[in-house]
Formats: sequence, C-alpha cells, structure tokens
Amino acid sequence: MPDLHLRGITKQFTGHRALHDLSLTVHDGEIFTLLGPSGCGKSTTLWSIAGLHRPDSGSIAFGDRVVYDHGRVNVEPEHRNCGVVFQSYAIWPHMSVYDNVGYPLKLRKVDKARRDRRIHEVLELVELGRHAKRYPHELSGASSSASPLPGPWPTPRTCCCWTSRSRTSTPNCATVPGSG
Repeated sequence: MPDLHLRGITKQFTGHRALHDLSLTVHDGEIFTLLGPSGCGKSTTLWSIAGLHRPDSGSIAFGDRVVYDHGRVNVEPEHRNCGVVFQSYAIWPHMSVYDNVGYPLKLRKVDKARRDRRIHEVLELVELGRHAKRYPHELSGASSSASPLPGPWPTPRTCCCWTSRSRTSTPNCATVPGSG
C-alpha cells in the first residue's frame, strides 16, 4: 500500500481556520491518531484526505498518486479508494461485531469462506476476535470504541479514516493498511 502524504494543507471556514500549513506522512502499515480538543481540525483533516472537504491550499497524495493539489488536481471522493466511518454511524447496534466488520464484504458479494477468513484476520488485528459474537451494547467502553475501527478494512483500500468519541479525548485516525 502507498504512504499517505499531506503537504501544506490549509482549510478555513467562515471566520475559523481549521488547518494551517499541515504536513505529515503516514507510512504503509502505520496507524496514525490525531488527538485534540473539539474544533482543532481532526475531522477536517480526515475529511480532506477522503475528499469530503476541499482544502484551500496544499496537496494530498497516496504514494505517487496525487488526489488533491490546490488548483490543479481534485480526485472525487468515490475515486480515492478511501474508506470512511463517521462517528455517528460507525456501527450498527443490531449487528454483532463480526457482522459489522463483514458488512462491506457482504455488500461486495465476497464468498462466505473468504469473507470469514478476512473478518477473523481483521478482528485479530484490532484485538477484538474474542468479542466477535457480541453486540455493541455488550462491549466495554474501550471495546465498543474500538469496534468501528475495522469497518473499512475488510475490503482493499488505499486509506481508511474514522472518527471516534471517547470520554477523555476525541481521537481521529488514518491508517494505510499494509503488512506493517
């Protein structure tokens, strides 16, 4: 998988600068977390990566593939191959952890044996394998906040972004899935 590169990203909303000259790189296989108070630009960063916000300046690339370069390139969200899970819609309460993770594969009509293998791989990766049969309301706070994490991972993605709420912080994460 390609590295994720942000260079000089700025984004301003009416009367509020959400991002100012943000540059970072997330390498293949890394999980990168943005922590900060409400309104500091965490979600704006992730939405910019996914193509849901258009930055005012800077560039975004997945490896050598530039998906945004102010005034020159703006690849539409549906062509960025970037999975997004929104904090308000991260999990379905009527589905088990296993079914939540497997839902994207089911939509893509992946055969059951292959789907089962991939779901188990992903759940073990995020240390939720022992909770596969549980429902969101049956998980502890830490486990329930982790349960949406694998959502976009079962299917091949260039980049996955999700937002999650916790009592102590508001983490927002981007990952470049890989063997790392």
